[in-house]
Amino acid sequence: MAPSFVTRRWLEGLTPKALALIAVLTLLHALRRTTDSVLDAPWTRWLHDVGQTFATGSIVLLLIMLAVVTTYNRATRWRYWAVAAAVVVASVCGTLILMAIESQGTFTF
Repeated sequence: MAPSFVTRRWLEGLTPKALALIAVLTLLHALRRTTDSVLDAPWTRWLHDVGQTFATGSIVLLLIMLAVVTTYNRATRWRYWAVAAAVVVASVCGTLILMAIESQGTFTF
């Protein structure tokens, strides 16, 4: 066991289970965001929308997950406050990225 003053590796705890959980959450989010067009649009259009929403949502969720994992592993003091701050900053950054993608860089909706 390593001494307590040695910090953990940057991505320790980032496992295939965690990535699978992110994928499932992103898929559920994509399905939730596109349920209004499932009966209105053609099947291929709806499937395209689900794929696009899945891709953009995964950007945001992966950014938040990486921020949480790296902050938890690197912070030694005030760890939970640091993780909370990392979640807020990553959420804001992810939301701005998502808004830029969905508005094609104009930020007008």
